[in-house]
Amino acid sequence: MTPSKENYLKAIFEMGGGTRHVSNKEITQLLNISGASATEMNIRLEQQGLLHYIPYKGAKLTQSGLDLSIELIRKHRIWEVFLVDVLHYDWSEVHEEADRLEHASSDRLIERLYQFLGQPTQDPHGGTIPVLGSGWTSDNYLPLSSLEEPVKFVIRAFNDQREVLDYADRLGISLNGSYQFIQQEPIDQAYRIMNSQGDELIISLDLAQSIYIELN
Repeated sequence: MTPSKENYLKAIFEMGGGTRHVSNKEITQLLNISGASATEMNIRLEQQGLLHYIPYKGAKLTQSGLDLSIELIRKHRIWEVFLVDVLHYDWSEVHEEADRLEHASSDRLIERLYQFLGQPTQDPHGGTIPVLGSGWTSDNYLPLSSLEEPVKFVIRAFNDQREVLDYADRLGISLNGSYQFIQQEPIDQAYRIMNSQGDELIISLDLAQSIYIELN
């Protein structure tokens, strides 16, 4: 299995492909590939028994594809914990490094690393580290962008892309911080939120889609 195929499966999983068909349009937007490339990859992975592909509807993971995706996410997130906690990487630096390491790591190495780190339950960005065989399928958090009415919430996870984390750092938005949603601006679709000190923050729609919350 090549890293490109593994990343493709992870992308489908992260877009909900364990429970629904993910369209080629969604895949091409996330991975920045052509529609033809997505179709070709869908056909190849279907031949390997890792997904079901229906033209014009999209791709959905088989149980084998789901199991492999969860295993890859587990490896990725364990490496992120190691890079931050042991090597003192900044949380915005670890995604690319962990992406390279996960593809070259044996199950035995990951299990040793997991035990060495004290069996962590979350990565530095708040993502759950799945326990194999536990039935975990996703983090049950809402994207901040789903809010429509004023409500209080706690930030539980971030998309681990570097630009997202750097942007959040610049605004002082923190993991496990308490906030209140005020409103979405009608013109530029930006989100107004308030932190626990009463300071208002304006965040873009893109950032709001990359922050995952739990309602208070």
